[in-house]
Amino acid sequence: MQIFLIRHGQKATNQSDPPLTTLGQKQAQKTANCFSGVQIDRLIASPLQRTQQTAGFIAAKLNLDVNLDHRLVERAEWVKNEVAFKKFVNIWKQASKTRHWQPPIGDSSVQAGNRIHQVIDQEFQNHKNNIILVTHGGVITDFLRNITSDQFLITNFFKNNQQLIDTQVGECSITKLEKNGNDYQILSLFETSHLINPQD
Repeated sequence: MQIFLIRHGQKATNQSDPPLTTLGQKQAQKTANCFSGVQIDRLIASPLQRTQQTAGFIAAKLNLDVNLDHRLVERAEWVKNEVAFKKFVNIWKQASKTRHWQPPIGDSSVQAGNRIHQVIDQEFQNHKNNIILVTHGGVITDFLRNITSDQFLITNFFKNNQQLIDTQVGECSITKLEKNGNDYQILSLFETSHLINPQD
């Protein structure tokens, strides 16, 4: 079973449940184009607007339905006027550092990663097909931290511990994994080369 974890495209700022920007829509279209000729059996997305829109481009390309699953939402979502953004960032970083800590907003890092794990395990038990999950950068990182080591992620992508804690990954990045039984093999991490086009 192959799993493609895709972060949504660029989102609008300063609003709740923001949609994709024009650039984000272009990113999503380029991401969809990556899957021409790739056998994908199920497409599952977080129910938030930016992930649904990103998945919509892929669905159109592959003639698939978008299946929504709340377990793919971000670890925590900043809501304007509910908490100051600076405080939200501090909570986020503390949750990244202390992975079992239950923050006042959202899930712990371990809990968030487990949600993706649950979706994959369910698909594996029911279908054992190739799947795309369109979700969010933080929760993807949380999941990867659950199945591998921080040192592996730092060495192969984040470069230092602070960048891992910040969990800043590229818009419409693709992480590819292979699942055999209970074992995962990471084939690529947060790939964004498909977004680079000299003609843009």
